[in-house]
Amino acid sequence: MQCARTDTGQRQLAEIKALLEEAVQLVYHSRRSLNSRFNVIIYTNAQSTMPSRE
Repeated sequence: MQCARTDTGQRQLAEIKALLEEAVQLVYHSRRSLNSRFNVIIYTNAQSTMPSRE
């Protein structure tokens, strides 16, 4: 994620599937922190061999 980088802006390869999984977990925990009764089932169907991207 661009906003989480601490380097000088040099692009790096990133695993798309891992980024998506992390984003989903961050959103879930963000909503859960606002409402402890919040619960959801998240289904993912991403390819297991997604390419890395800059």
